[in-house]
Amino acid sequence: MSLQVSYLAQAKDVVTQCGKELALGDDIRMFQLFVSSDSNDSMVREECRIMDRMALFSPNERFVLSVAYFLPFDLYNQTVIDLLYEQAVHDIRCGRYFHCDQDYCVLVSLVLQKKMQDFMGDNRLLWYEHSLDVMCSEEIQSLLPPHLNTPEKRMVCEAEVLQLYAKLRGYTPQECMLSLNEFMRAWDDYGVTHFYCDVVIILPVHS
Repeated sequence: MSLQVSYLAQAKDVVTQCGKELALGDDIRMFQLFVSSDSNDSMVREECRIMDRMALFSPNERFVLSVAYFLPFDLYNQTVIDLLYEQAVHDIRCGRYFHCDQDYCVLVSLVLQKKMQDFMGDNRLLWYEHSLDVMCSEEIQSLLPPHLNTPEKRMVCEAEVLQLYAKLRGYTPQECMLSLNEFMRAWDDYGVTHFYCDVVIILPVHS
């Protein structure tokens, strides 16, 4: 999205303008401006002036309008559904949630159905079927989170995803997006960012 903003515009002004451009209505309250790079996303303070932050940009940084607050939303606003779906796909790729492998396989299969539609593994044209299998394999690898995209786990996950994908025949792209969002929103930690840390135990010293 390309926006024209004044030199004094703050991050909150840009978010408001994006909400108007995208017709998000009250659901814009869920979104915030982030600075995104290849390795990190950081929220921009609402009062921060856009031009001041742009002056500090490194070559691979850019502004991204992203979900900051995972709140109830209008199911009839297609733009909100689309944006939450894109956020969910991003979170899947990053492995944002500490959930079992099966949950991630379910999510990836829904993304496959949404993007490629019905599973074609039973197609009688073998060369066509093979090309589709290759496409599926590459797509699955691009969606698996880092902890599942390892040589020892990738093949098992790919087989599981394909089995689930075959059962989704007939699901429309809209049904896939809604099912994916509903599946993730049922998690207790939906919208939570997890961080790895070292646990340090300090024992009292008795004199």
